[in-house]
Amino acid sequence: MNPVSRRFSDSSNWLTRRYAGARLLIISVSVLLTMPLNITSLLIANTHNIVLFSAIMIPTFFINTLHLAPLSAALLDVVPSESRASAVAIALFIQRILGSAAAPLTIGMLAGYFDPTGLHFLHNLAGHDLVLALISTCPLAFISAGIVGIIGLRWVGHDRAAAGEGGAAAMF
Repeated sequence: MNPVSRRFSDSSNWLTRRYAGARLLIISVSVLLTMPLNITSLLIANTHNIVLFSAIMIPTFFINTLHLAPLSAALLDVVPSESRASAVAIALFIQRILGSAAAPLTIGMLAGYFDPTGLHFLHNLAGHDLVLALISTCPLAFISAGIVGIIGLRWVGHDRAAAGEGGAAAMF
């Protein structure tokens, strides 16, 4: 975990003592702030200006990683203690299936759709199709994650209380 994420995690712990949904709020704000920075960095990538690209991409990377520690803590907050190992395993499995397996395939197929003949390499336009594919998918993913997080704020307090009262039976 990078030092910024660690400091942010400490802040989320402090805020959680005052507001039950603080971690989920931090997650939502992090992914929603990442979206415009991500679009900007993708648009700048085609300019081949490494200084400008780095000036945008480095903050984008740090803001995008701010949600990692609060996400793990939020998951453990709403799951009964006897189910936490299973919850972490399921969450990691879903992250790997959607992020590590399906996302590159989806992006690659979409990039191929933007260049069905493969002639971009011949015309010195290689990479534009990949940037278009990323611009078509990343903002939607960030907005969806932010909205789901904001909607989830409604139930965090109840779920934390139910998880602390003795498990899944208390949730119903």
